[in-house]
Amino acid sequence: MKAVVKATGEILEFNPRTAAEIQETWLLCSEYIKAYEAIKDKLKPLVLGLVGNTGLSEPINGYQFRATTVQRMNYDKAVMRDLLDPDVFDVLLEPSKTKVDAYLKENLGVLGEASTILRQSMLPVGRPYQIIKQEKL
Repeated sequence: MKAVVKATGEILEFNPRTAAEIQETWLLCSEYIKAYEAIKDKLKPLVLGLVGNTGLSEPINGYQFRATTVQRMNYDKAVMRDLLDPDVFDVLLEPSKTKVDAYLKENLGVLGEASTILRQSMLPVGRPYQIIKQEKL
């Protein structure tokens, strides 16, 4: 297996044959990814300085940086309760993970597979995060 780092010309070559070699190669690749991500994390404040308030850097060697902030939003439950029919409100209300976990634990025998289906259908809700892209001009 061969991969080339285009920016440097570095050739990464692996030839795992045994289960142990596959595991070691996987671990090594994971460590490369962690190292590169750590460097990108350290570059992030510098890039944000380049993009300023506009979110777009000046052209640099045929590239530019673009930074956008993403914030997941949800509705105010108190306002929903005031404005919506109670039945609609109950259907639309975001469930409390803690309460649902406790209910599933207490009723596992009754729910059976429904408990597994509910756990598999969970959706992430995250913090604001920034997306930084380097675009070719």
